[in-house]
Amino acid sequence: MTIQEVTLIAALIAAAVSILSLMTNVLSQHSAELRKAHRETLEHYIHDLGDSLHSTIATSNILLKAQTDPAIQNWRAKAETAKTKLKELRTKLRYPLWGLDKGLKTISRLPDWVEHARSAPEHAQTILKAGESLGHSLDSTIRKCYMLGRPPRMDERIVINYKRSQLEKAYLAFQSRERS
Repeated sequence: MTIQEVTLIAALIAAAVSILSLMTNVLSQHSAELRKAHRETLEHYIHDLGDSLHSTIATSNILLKAQTDPAIQNWRAKAETAKTKLKELRTKLRYPLWGLDKGLKTISRLPDWVEHARSAPEHAQTILKAGESLGHSLDSTIRKCYMLGRPPRMDERIVINYKRSQLEKAYLAFQSRERS
């Protein structure tokens, strides 16, 4: 091989590496922009969503423990406020949190289901525990989506749908016991 051929091969390799580097940078910038856009979409709602999700679960727990009528009425009103806010946010976050919609919808029913099951404390506790489990998974997934600037992953959606079905099964078990 001549010096000209070696120089030509070295120049071709350098050009290929430069093109590969340029493509990597463009793709990296594009994904960084997508992450930033997704994070900014969630940023407006993340605090209210976390608060309403936590409040829905907490008021359900306290509603189950309340003994007097005034206390029950007070916590019922607080639960209603929390679940109404959660339902409102659910519709706004349907696309940024694609796949979590049904989980958010189901967890918003938790206060009503727990209150309905007060007459059967063992079922009410099972419903509450399933709701807490779903709430924890939702909270963790939403946090990751915000921190990493991405929509929910398939495995996260599967876990949430499984826990959603467990909560629904717990409530259906109570209803079937009630009909018997």
